[in-house]
Amino acid sequence: AEQLPDELCDAICQLYCGDVWQELGCDHIQNQIIAELLFDCALATNTKLSLRLLQITLGLVPTGSLTDELIERVNQTASPKLISEFELTQLNFYCAMQAGSSVKH
Repeated sequence: AEQLPDELCDAICQLYCGDVWQELGCDHIQNQIIAELLFDCALATNTKLSLRLLQITLGLVPTGSLTDELIERVNQTASPKLISEFELTQLNFYCAMQAGSSVKH
C-alpha cells in the first residue's frame, strides 16, 4: 500500500482534530488544560465516551451529549480538582477495560 503525502496527512489531521474539538465544545471550556484533557480522551476513545466520562466526573447523567449544563458545570468547577478527578475517572475506565471488567459508561 502506498503512503499518503505528509501534506495530505497533515490536512486530514487538522480537519479531523478541528471537528473533534468543535464536537466537544472545547472552545467554550475556560480552562485550556481541561479542554485538552477532554480532547485527548476523545482521540483515544471517541467523543461520546469522553463526554460521558466527563459527565460522570461531574456527577451528571452520562448521556454523551454536549449540553449547556455540561459546559456551565465544567466552567464552574474548581479547575485543579476537576483536572485530577477527570484524570482519575479516565484511569479507572482504562483499568477496568484492561482487566476485562464490565464497564458502565
